[in-house]
Amino acid sequence: MSEPTKETLDEWHKDPKNWKWGIFYYNKKDKRLFPPKKIKALGWTVNFSNPLSISALFLITAIILVLSNYLKKYLCKKRVNKILKSSLSSSFKIPANEIR
Repeated sequence: MSEPTKETLDEWHKDPKNWKWGIFYYNKKDKRLFPPKKIKALGWTVNFSNPLSISALFLITAIILVLSNYLKKYLCKKRVNKILKSSLSSSFKIPANEIR
Protein backbone atom coordinates (compact mmCIF):
# COMPACT_ATOMS: atom_id res chain seq x y z
CA MET A 1 0.00 0.00 0.00
CA SER A 2 1.46 3.33 -1.03
CA GLU A 3 1.44 6.50 1.00
CA PRO A 4 -1.54 8.76 0.28
CA THR A 5 -0.79 11.92 -1.65
CA LYS A 6 -1.05 15.37 -0.12
CA GLU A 7 -4.22 15.94 -2.16
CA THR A 8 -5.78 12.76 -0.75
CA LEU A 9 -4.86 13.77 2.80
CA ASP A 10 -6.42 17.20 2.23
CA GLU A 11 -9.59 15.59 0.84
CA TRP A 12 -9.86 13.36 3.90
CA HIS A 13 -9.27 16.31 6.18
CA LYS A 14 -11.99 18.41 4.52
CA ASP A 15 -14.55 15.57 4.35
CA PRO A 16 -17.17 16.16 7.10
CA LYS A 17 -17.82 12.40 7.25
CA ASN A 18 -14.35 11.99 8.81
CA TRP A 19 -15.22 14.34 11.70
CA LYS A 20 -17.55 12.82 14.29
CA TRP A 21 -19.63 15.53 15.98
CA GLY A 22 -17.44 17.99 14.14
CA ILE A 23 -14.45 17.58 16.49
CA PHE A 24 -13.28 13.94 16.55
CA TYR A 25 -11.28 12.79 13.53
CA TYR A 26 -12.20 9.22 12.52
CA ASN A 27 -10.83 7.90 9.22
CA LYS A 28 -9.84 4.24 8.84
CA LYS A 29 -7.98 4.96 5.59
CA ASP A 30 -5.72 7.54 7.28
CA LYS A 31 -2.88 5.76 9.11
CA ARG A 32 -1.39 8.89 10.70
CA LEU A 33 -1.33 8.86 14.50
CA PHE A 34 -1.80 12.60 14.85
CA PRO A 35 -3.43 14.31 11.87
CA PRO A 36 -3.93 18.09 11.91
CA LYS A 37 -6.95 19.52 13.72
CA LYS A 38 -9.90 20.82 11.77
CA ILE A 39 -8.29 24.26 11.98
CA LYS A 40 -4.73 23.27 11.12
CA ALA A 41 -3.15 26.26 12.86
CA LEU A 42 -4.33 24.86 16.23
CA GLY A 43 -2.09 21.78 16.10
CA TRP A 44 -2.89 18.08 15.90
CA THR A 45 -5.62 15.73 16.99
CA VAL A 46 -5.96 11.98 17.46
CA ASN A 47 -7.21 9.69 14.68
CA PHE A 48 -9.75 7.76 16.74
CA SER A 49 -10.01 5.00 14.13
CA ASN A 50 -6.34 4.10 14.63
CA PRO A 51 -5.73 1.90 17.74
CA LEU A 52 -2.09 3.07 17.94
CA SER A 53 -3.27 6.66 18.03
CA ILE A 54 -5.61 5.96 20.94
CA SER A 55 -2.86 4.02 22.74
CA ALA A 56 -0.48 6.96 22.27
CA LEU A 57 -3.12 9.30 23.70
CA PHE A 58 -3.54 7.09 26.80
CA LEU A 59 0.23 6.72 27.20
CA ILE A 60 0.81 10.48 27.04
CA THR A 61 -2.04 11.07 29.50
CA ALA A 62 -0.69 8.42 31.90
CA ILE A 63 2.82 9.91 31.79
CA ILE A 64 1.46 13.38 32.53
CA LEU A 65 -0.63 12.07 35.45
CA VAL A 66 2.24 10.07 36.96
CA LEU A 67 4.69 12.97 36.63
CA SER A 68 2.26 15.50 38.08
CA ASN A 69 1.46 13.20 41.01
CA TYR A 70 5.17 12.58 41.66
CA LEU A 71 6.01 16.27 41.45
CA LYS A 72 3.11 17.16 43.73
CA LYS A 73 4.32 14.69 46.37
CA TYR A 74 7.97 15.71 45.95
CA LEU A 75 7.31 19.45 46.12
CA CYS A 76 4.89 19.09 49.03
CA LYS A 77 7.40 16.95 50.96
CA LYS A 78 10.17 19.44 50.21
CA ARG A 79 7.99 22.34 51.42
CA VAL A 80 7.02 20.52 54.63
CA ASN A 81 10.67 19.67 55.32
CA LYS A 82 11.64 23.30 54.79
CA ILE A 83 8.94 24.46 57.20
CA LEU A 84 9.99 21.90 59.80
CA LYS A 85 13.65 22.82 59.49
CA SER A 86 12.94 26.51 59.83
CA SER A 87 10.69 26.01 62.84
CA LEU A 88 13.14 23.67 64.57
CA SER A 89 16.12 25.90 63.91
CA SER A 90 14.42 29.01 65.24
CA SER A 91 15.25 29.81 68.82
CA PHE A 92 12.96 28.28 71.37
CA LYS A 93 15.19 29.29 74.24
CA ILE A 94 13.79 28.99 77.70
CA PRO A 95 15.46 31.14 80.27
CA ALA A 96 17.35 29.03 82.82
CA ASN A 97 15.49 30.59 85.75
CA GLU A 98 12.18 29.30 84.36
CA ILE A 99 13.35 25.66 84.28
CA ARG A 100 12.18 23.80 87.40
